Amino acid sequence: MKLSEAIEKGIFRTKIYLGEFFREDKQKEWVQLREPTATEAHEAYYASGEMSIDEVMKKCIIGSSFTDDDGEEASSDDVFKLIAASASMYTKVLTGWQQSIPLPEETGQSSAE
Repeated sequence: MKLSEAIEKGIFRTKIYLGEFFREDKQKEWVQLREPTATEAHEAYYASGEMSIDEVMKKCIIGSSFTDDDGEEASSDDVFKLIAASASMYTKVLTGWQQSIPLPEETGQSSAE
């Protein structure tokens, strides 16, 4: 597999639907996030002060149904501000994002086998 293809296919993305927060059809409004890099995840997990989970989430927003007042695609910063303005929406996005990342299943074998 070509590296460019592996990067495109290997980075997990998830779309979280938010329409119910705006009294719309559930799938009308959405945000799409990619999985964090190993560095981003490490920095957020250990909260070393370098990057909070909010900063990681903001960097991982790669698309949304939202536009700015001029009809242009909303920036990830603006989408994050919208999400963070509501505790329930923030919780839904954070939980949905974390739960959607496919982690490998334990096989019961040690790495020495």
